[in-house]
Amino acid sequence: MRRSLLAAASIAALAALPAWAQDAREIDEEVTEPVATGDAGEDGGAADIVIGASGRVTLSAPTQTGPAVLINSNNSLTTENGSRIEITDADADGADVTVDGLTGVQMNDGVTGDIEHGGRIELQDTYLASDSGDDDIGDYDGDGQEDDSDGEADGPFARDTNKTGLLVGEVDENYAPIAGQTGVTGSVTVTGTGRIEVAGQDSYGLRVVTDVSGDVLMQGGVNMRGERSVGVSVEADVGGDVEIDTINARTPGGQGAVVSGDVGGGLRITGQISVNGYRISSRVVADLMQLLDPGDDDIDAGSAVVIAGNVADGVFIGAGGVVGQTSAGAPSMDIGSGERTIAIGETVLPDDFNNSGEADEDEDPENLGYSIYNEGAVRATSLYDGRDATAFLIGGYDDQGRLRAVILQAGGVFNSGDIAASAFDGDATALRVGAGVSGADGGGFDVVNTGGLNATATLGFEEDGFGDDDPTTADVNESRYGQGRAFTLVLDEGSQIRRFLNQEGAIFARVVGGGQSATAVTVNTES
Repeated sequence: MRRSLLAAASIAALAALPAWAQDAREIDEEVTEPVATGDAGEDGGAADIVIGASGRVTLSAPTQTGPAVLINSNNSLTTENGSRIEITDADADGADVTVDGLTGVQMNDGVTGDIEHGGRIELQDTYLASDSGDDDIGDYDGDGQEDDSDGEADGPFARDTNKTGLLVGEVDENYAPIAGQTGVTGSVTVTGTGRIEVAGQDSYGLRVVTDVSGDVLMQGGVNMRGERSVGVSVEADVGGDVEIDTINARTPGGQGAVVSGDVGGGLRITGQISVNGYRISSRVVADLMQLLDPGDDDIDAGSAVVIAGNVADGVFIGAGGVVGQTSAGAPSMDIGSGERTIAIGETVLPDDFNNSGEADEDEDPENLGYSIYNEGAVRATSLYDGRDATAFLIGGYDDQGRLRAVILQAGGVFNSGDIAASAFDGDATALRVGAGVSGADGGGFDVVNTGGLNATATLGFEEDGFGDDDPTTADVNESRYGQGRAFTLVLDEGSQIRRFLNQEGAIFARVVGGGQSATAVTVNTES
């Protein structure tokens, strides 16, 4: 079925080509005006665009908001390693100007063509958070005023808004996907040298809002900075595979990768996806915790990876894949949708996929026998006291009480990697299989572990100004000091699990320094 679909797409691509094709426009110098494939040819006709290693497309906001490069005809875009597409937000004097709605590269709906991005797309925010000076510490001169800066940044992580590094499809004036789009015939690839860097609130690195007939491969890296932003967002259907390598997102209220459209191939995670909403990146001593501000420095991020659509050829986390969340509230990896039942097929690795780093001599796809196959790591770490951490959640109920049914059509879940959660005076849960999860045709499924399942609850600080000792901290139970719990595997009532097999794997649940309990396997009959 998939081969037929892609073959049909290839025929459509050939049919859509003009009777004669113009030479590609090659950009090997700096260009300070937007460029588009629709008039890229020497005579003003349509042509491919190739931005070479020394090529630059540089715009200055707010007068130039992009797209810096637009694919608005049946043509392709190639950016080579070393190239740069950039929109700055500084004025002529270099001062920060707050801007809205910048787009680096856009591929319009309805076109036939490919994107192969091996350079850099940068939409930076000149603004950087700094110490506000209104929460200083120390009255050293005896004048009754605190006069020593605490040296800790305050305020938002970014001030620009609604920016997108690479947009596939079209959005309206409110940045919502336009309804009724017909889709793109082609593939989108960010190669291993490709980078997308975006600083802005409510922003995106790579955003797909119209169907793509081929693959969406993020083999390079995405860096995000700013509230409620997403590194990779696939909101429409993809006929082929989706692959995600590296995302580094500092985004209170934001997420790393969200795949809510259906995937006709497989979904593969091959690199490190890291999400953090906090001002700090690791646990600090109690005295330093007291310098941090509730409601400013401790805003949780969302999940590192969300899968809310059907995936025909399974979900695979490779040996080099790390799904990590340094935050709390949402699970690090979350599979399920409150809007519909989703199905995950058997994990199939394509014949040209190289996960081990060795030469792939097998010309046949590899069927792994399970719908979810983890060889890498899925981790959740909550840095503040009294907050829960969940590494991996499948199914269950959403915040509105809607069942998130997930059908695992082949085998179930296989883990040969590491799934781990850590919390301070909170609940640490490594893997939770919630209500609504079933096998094919409503039958059972297996959870097989040959790797590691780890949950650790550690005693927090008694007086650090946060969490369990501070009743002013929103949404945190202030009575949880010393009440941490560790759960390695939780199986909720309403899931159709057939058996859990631990085949020489390691299962650890532990309490460190003080806590309530540690449980390796919990069968919850009250969910």
